[in-house]
Amino acid sequence: MKFGLDDYAYLKSPLHQWEPRCKLIGLMGLIFAFAMVRDPRLILPMLGVSAGIYLLSQLPVSYWRTRLRYP
Repeated sequence: MKFGLDDYAYLKSPLHQWEPRCKLIGLMGLIFAFAMVRDPRLILPMLGVSAGIYLLSQLPVSYWRTRLRYP
C-alpha cells in the first residue's frame, strides 16, 4: 500500500528545509489556532494564512485534493 508520503520529499521549499520539530510545532500551533476561534470573522484570514503556507510549501494542488477527502 502506497500513501505517497515521500512523493514530494525532494522539494526545496522553505518549509521542506525546516527541522522536523519546528514543523510539528508549527502544525500544532495552526491546529490550536483553528480550534480556539470564537469570532467567525477570523475564519477567512486563517484560511488565507493556511493557503499561504500551502503555497509556500510548493506542493501541487492535486496533493491537497487527495488529502482533503480523508477528513
